[in-house]
Parts: sequence; structure tokens; C-alpha cells
Amino acid sequence: MEARAKARAFSVWRRSLTRVSLPALPCRRMPLAMNPLPSALAAPAVAALNHLLEQEPWARGQLVPFAGA
Repeated sequence: MEARAKARAFSVWRRSLTRVSLPALPCRRMPLAMNPLPSALAAPAVAALNHLLEQEPWARGQLVPFAGA
């Protein structure tokens, strides 16, 4: 029984060592929406998006305020 008590005490002690609070580090990953496309994919992706938007009058109306920006 004494061996179990020692083992339990050691286990609790060991777990307490791993629960050291570290300061939070800022996230270094860029959000997916801001992640730039590789240049090889940018032109075809923009062309495909423009093709889809040209077919939708409501989309064109929504994007007018951003034209030329």
C-alpha cells in the first residue's frame, strides 16, 4: 500500500511540473482571408472570379462602391 501512495504522490508531483503557466504568445499565422495566393494562381483565380461576377447583376451593383480601389 505504501508503494501505491508513493507512486500517486510522484504522479501528482510530475503533473504539477507540466502545468507551468506560460505567457500567451501572439499567433504568427496570417488569417486565411489575408493569405496571399501564390502568383502562379492569382491571375487565373481573379479571372475566374471576375467571370462569375460579370454574370450576376446584383453582384456588380454591390461592388460598384469598391470599383477602382
